[in-house]
Amino acid sequence: MISPKSPIGFFATLTLLIISVIVVSWLFSTYDMSISLRLALALVPAVIWTFCLIFMLRLVRQLDELQRRIHLEALAMPFSSLAVALLSCEYLRKAGFISSLKPDHVLIMMMTLLAGSYLIAWRRYQ
Repeated sequence: MISPKSPIGFFATLTLLIISVIVVSWLFSTYDMSISLRLALALVPAVIWTFCLIFMLRLVRQLDELQRRIHLEALAMPFSSLAVALLSCEYLRKAGFISSLKPDHVLIMMMTLLAGSYLIAWRRYQ
């Protein structure tokens, strides 16, 4: 069994999350299902995401002071960048340049900014 404090557990649940999002999206677009089945399938990625968060919190609690500082700086950059991006997207939507901003797009922006900011923060402390 994978330890809840292992990075392997986090990456395993993250991989499972990505696969579940792809499979559930494909099932929704391909098959006509009952309401109860659609509801159950819609909740699968949310449940897996909850386990990802639990693994992430347990990993952060194990970090030493330098690693926590890197982690904090890496989180601060995408948070503020995403706020600017969301405000920009909202005003672009109001101006008629984009039609809508889906939560999937926000999550993709957040994860991309987080990955880049981890690289910048890690490089800064080398």
